[in-house]
Amino acid sequence: MLEFTHYITLNRRTVYVSADINQIARACNVSKATVSRVFTQKPGVSDKVREKILDMARKMNYSPKQVIARDTVAVVVAGLDVFYNPGRFQGLLISAVMAQFAKAGYDLKITTIDDIELLVPSYIKAAMVFVGDAIVDEVCARLEKINIPVVLNNMISAGAYSVSDDAAEGARKAVNCLYQNGHRRIALVLDTPTSWASRQRIEGYRQALAENSLPYDDYLVNYNKDNGLVETLACVTRTDATAVYIAGEGIIEEAVYMLNLLKVRVPEDLSVVSCERSPSSRWFTPPHTTISQNLEEIAVKSGELITAIINGENPSKTLVKVSPALIERDSVRSLK
Repeated sequence: MLEFTHYITLNRRTVYVSADINQIARACNVSKATVSRVFTQKPGVSDKVREKILDMARKMNYSPKQVIARDTVAVVVAGLDVFYNPGRFQGLLISAVMAQFAKAGYDLKITTIDDIELLVPSYIKAAMVFVGDAIVDEVCARLEKINIPVVLNNMISAGAYSVSDDAAEGARKAVNCLYQNGHRRIALVLDTPTSWASRQRIEGYRQALAENSLPYDDYLVNYNKDNGLVETLACVTRTDATAVYIAGEGIIEEAVYMLNLLKVRVPEDLSVVSCERSPSSRWFTPPHTTISQNLEEIAVKSGELITAIINGENPSKTLVKVSPALIERDSVRSLK
């Protein structure tokens, strides 16, 4: 009779504690590989043997975490402070992706960029990277060096997979909404000129102007300058713009506050389309018309990509784009 070393006796009943895969294999008189196939849901095991292994695992209080390590995905962040402020847009995006992966049954390992080299490729099958544009290429290169595939959200890097909000389409939708309401001088405010998302938004902005036979004017394009949004928005008010698209989820609340400081009435003095900040945007005065990233769909597409990578399907590294939505509220005045 087999004896197990990991057990305790409670009320004359033997309860096995923290058994491992080797004990399960010995108890069922099968190989460790057979046990692994059962808990990773691989074919090649008869129903009778599978039920025997599952029954023994229940009796021995076995947790198959070690076995499903093949399905572990690393979540790489610049610093853990991203989780301390869940209201930050990047935090919302990470939460959506992690929720989707947990729902799909993946194990998740959160790590910072300082500990990338401690990741074990045989254990970590792919990595989701959430860092700034300035260091994304370096981080991806370090992961590529240890043979861990990388999936990015809302940014791109050579050699990495990417799922992104279609920022260019969002800018087109914002401009078209304002144009349809009679606006012909439409300003653009961006959080930074260097990010991939900002470059995409400028491209979409220019395309929409051209499609509506409106001229492009550098004077109407402003960036969040070093001296802050108040000066950036003041530049907009000194133009002849009747409307503005404020693009960048991280600057919306501050922009609303600065417009109030500047005594700019929305939409009487200036119509505004901004990026959706859930749930804040609907509580602004007035509630903002917004371009909303579909975080759930970005997370779903990211999960599908991770699954294809883990299953060895060698998916294409073309950028997967997710369409944003226009949410119409009260911050746009009709000039018609």
